[in-house]
Amino acid sequence: MTQKAQSIHLYLNLLKNSILIYFLLLLVWVSACKRVEDPSPIIGPTYFPIELEKYIIYSVAELNHDAFLSKTDTSLFLQRETIDALIEGSITETYKLRIETSIDSGITWKFTHFATIQKNVYSAERTENNERKVKLSFPFKDRKSWDANELNSQPFQTARLRKIGEADSLLNGIIFFNTVTVDLGNDQDPFFTNIEQEVYADSIGLIERIFADYETQPGKYKDGTEYIKTFYQSNW
Repeated sequence: MTQKAQSIHLYLNLLKNSILIYFLLLLVWVSACKRVEDPSPIIGPTYFPIELEKYIIYSVAELNHDAFLSKTDTSLFLQRETIDALIEGSITETYKLRIETSIDSGITWKFTHFATIQKNVYSAERTENNERKVKLSFPFKDRKSWDANELNSQPFQTARLRKIGEADSLLNGIIFFNTVTVDLGNDQDPFFTNIEQEVYADSIGLIERIFADYETQPGKYKDGTEYIKTFYQSNW
């Protein structure tokens, strides 16, 4: 092979290697850009949406069992929760939640109290009656658990996620197709019942809360409280 031919051969090899390196670098760059521009979404925050003037109306049934009088007082009413205002000056965006009740099927409403709600990339929180609770923990993961009372002085309460993304049919027959259940306790024996559970729907928020805490002694009337709060209507 002549010196000129060797030079041409060497040049072509260098050119081929340069083109190969260029395409490899291009693939790395495209892959990196795709990771930056198209991150995996965090599953969970959309189950606790916050927007001013949005409301949810719940139908509520509250049963108070009195063992001494051997009777149960039942209260049936509607409860409306409206995202009322952004609280200025809070480090994390905190919103005021106006709570009202109606005993005449929503014809008239009576203000009862305010609560507050807030959300960050890690959790959703609600403060009511001076008690701050961690309602949801992000991102969602099956059987994930946390202390619902982490931000207050109450005893440790395990909250655990179940049925992520599953459909749920409420007691009033309404069906939501993407929900998550938060199990806050399910202890039952012949004498004591303690059940607490919340269900949240994607892009809606809380759609059901069930609570039962009562005692039943042999031969005696039960004593304690049962409560169920179920989605009725909303402007979401």
